[in-house]
Amino acid sequence: MDGVANIFAAARANDLSAVQHMLEELAGNDSGDDNAVAFNVNRLVDSTTHNTLMHIACSNGNLAACKFLFMHGMYLNEPNNRGHTPLFYAADCGNLPLVKWMVSNGADIDTDYSGKVTTSRGDNIGGKREDNDRRYDLAFTPLQVACVKGHQDIVDFLVECNADLGGSAVHGVTALHFACHQNQKGIAKVLLDAGADMHAPDGGGASPMDLASGPTLAFLTAYDAHDGDDNDDNMDGPRASLFGTPSKSRSTATTKPPPPASSSSAVDGPDVARLLPDCIGKAFGADVARALASHEWKARQLAVTDVGLIMAQQSNAAKHFDAACHVLLVATRDSVGQVFAAAMPLVKAAFNAVLTMSTFHTPGYHASHPMIGEVLDALLGRAAGTHERDASDAVTSLLFLACKSAHATQHMVQTMQTQLAAAATTGGGWRQHLVNLRLVTAIASQYRFSAESGLSFDQAMAMSATALDHSSVKVRSAAVDLLVQAVVVTTEQAGQTIYLLLVLASYRLLS
Repeated sequence: MDGVANIFAAARANDLSAVQHMLEELAGNDSGDDNAVAFNVNRLVDSTTHNTLMHIACSNGNLAACKFLFMHGMYLNEPNNRGHTPLFYAADCGNLPLVKWMVSNGADIDTDYSGKVTTSRGDNIGGKREDNDRRYDLAFTPLQVACVKGHQDIVDFLVECNADLGGSAVHGVTALHFACHQNQKGIAKVLLDAGADMHAPDGGGASPMDLASGPTLAFLTAYDAHDGDDNDDNMDGPRASLFGTPSKSRSTATTKPPPPASSSSAVDGPDVARLLPDCIGKAFGADVARALASHEWKARQLAVTDVGLIMAQQSNAAKHFDAACHVLLVATRDSVGQVFAAAMPLVKAAFNAVLTMSTFHTPGYHASHPMIGEVLDALLGRAAGTHERDASDAVTSLLFLACKSAHATQHMVQTMQTQLAAAATTGGGWRQHLVNLRLVTAIASQYRFSAESGLSFDQAMAMSATALDHSSVKVRSAAVDLLVQAVVVTTEQAGQTIYLLLVLASYRLLS
C-alpha cells in the first residue's frame, strides 16, 4: 500500500507532523477519533524488516514521536525480524532520556530473541557460524548494544535498573564480552562493579579477558589481581565518588613520595597520601596511624582491626571516641572492600563505648561531634554501592545505630529525605533510592513516627509518593512497602486511641 510506504518513509525522515497527518488520512480520522488511529497504528509493519513505527522513532531518537505513538496504542516490546525491540534502538542511538522514558513506561530491558530469529539473509543466528568473530557484531539486548556503541551513561542506567549481565541465547556472549571486544574500558568497569564475570566463557570458550586489549586488558588484569578492588587513577568509578571526598591520588595529593612497598605486599593504588588527624596517633599509637596512611591495603586493614580491638577491650575507650570516628571515616571511604569490612566491628565497639553515657543522648553532644554525622553519611553512601557485601554491612551498621540512638536516626532521616528530594529532580540511582526507602521503612517500624526519630507520617508518605514514579521496579516496590508500613503504624495508633476512648466511656457509664 502506497500510504503505508509513505508513512514509513516519513518516519525514517524523522518527520513527525507528516506521520501524524498520514495516519489520520489512512485511518479516515479527519474527525479526530483517536481510537481509529490506535487500532490501525499497530498494523503498520515494514514488510522487509518487520520494524514498527516505534522502532523507527527510537532509531531516530525522537522522544516526541515515541510519546505520540505510545499514546495511540503502539506496543513497546514488539521485536523485528532480528529480534530487536524499540528499546534496543533507543539504546543504540545513545538517547538517555528516551531510554529512561521507554523503561518507565514498561519497555523490557532484557528482551533477547537471539536464538529464535533469522537474519535478513535467512540464516538462523542461533546456529553455528563459520566466522566466530561475527558473534561480537550481533548485540541483542539494549545493554549489549550500549556497550558496543560506548554509551556509558545508558549502560549505567540499565545496570541500575538491574539489567541482565549474563550471556544472550546466541553464543552466550555477555555485555562484558562486547565491552571488551570494543575496548570500552570505562564500561567494562561499570559492568565489573555490578558483578559481571570477566572469566565467563562464551559459546566458543572465549572470556571477556581473552577479547580485551591495550588499556582495557591492563585494567582487567589489575582488577582481577586485586579481587575487584583495583583503583584506576584515570577513572571516576563508584568507589571514587560515592563516599563524599574521594581518596587523593599519588600524583596530585602530596609532593612527598610514598613509603616503599615490600615485594610481598599487595599495593592497591591511590590511597597512599591520606592525611590523618593527630588524634589518631595520640589515641591508638603512631604505628596505627602510619599503617592507616599506608599505600598497602593490608596494613590499613590491620590498623582498623587493631583500633576495633582497642575500643572493645579498654575500659576507658569512651575518651577515644572522636579518634575512633576519624578512623571510621577513613575506613568507610577506603576504596578497598577488605578495609571497609574491618571497620564494621569498629562501628559497634566505638558507639557501644559512648551509648551508656547520658550526655551522648543529647542534642548538644551530637552538635559538638559532627564526625558522627560524617560517619553516618559515609555509611549511607556505602550502603548504596554496587558491592553487595559492603552494602549489606553498611546497612547492618546503620540499623544498629538507628536502634541505639534517636539523634543518629534524626540525622539519617534528614539526609535520606534530602537525597530522595534531590533524586526526584535529577533522576538519581536506584540503589540509593532503594536503600533509603528500606531504611526509612525500618525506622518507621522501630519508632512508630515518634517525634524523637525525626520521621513523621507525612514525611514517610511524601517519600513514598515521590519514589512511586521511579523507573526501577525495585524502588517502586520499596515505596509501596513504606506506604503500607506507614498506614499500618498509623492505623494501629488510631485503633489504640479508639480502644481507650471506649474503655473510658464504659467506665463513665458504669459509674
